[in-house]
Amino acid sequence: MGGRNPRRLSQKVMGEILEPRIEEMLTMINQEMNERAENDMVYKEYVNAGVVLTGGTALLANIQDLAEQIFDLPVRVAIPAGIGGVTDIVDTPQCATGVGLVIYGMRNSGKKMISRRKKQAAGKLASQVKGFFGKIF
Repeated sequence: MGGRNPRRLSQKVMGEILEPRIEEMLTMINQEMNERAENDMVYKEYVNAGVVLTGGTALLANIQDLAEQIFDLPVRVAIPAGIGGVTDIVDTPQCATGVGLVIYGMRNSGKKMISRRKKQAAGKLASQVKGFFGKIF
């Protein structure tokens, strides 16, 4: 940082630095989930199945246990599933959100394209029917 040379820290020192920050972050998320939204909805009431952690932070030792204590819900670490190809590259929590968004986009963009095609076909058919009846009358 700031042009300084990197320095090595022991895992213990890193843990002493990171643990309070991770606990603070998870506590803030839990508080946000428990607050009432404008529509008087408490989001945590709808999280019955638990919490899924993604990203590199999900790889920190004992984060799953810490999150379960804070959220008072089951917690699991996300790993992409149901993908083919070179899975060893993207088969990690760091890639879970990105892979999930790509899969979601692929599944839903196809539906939109089909519905657009259907609309276009229906519009074309309507024009042909109008044209046909226009010729008769």
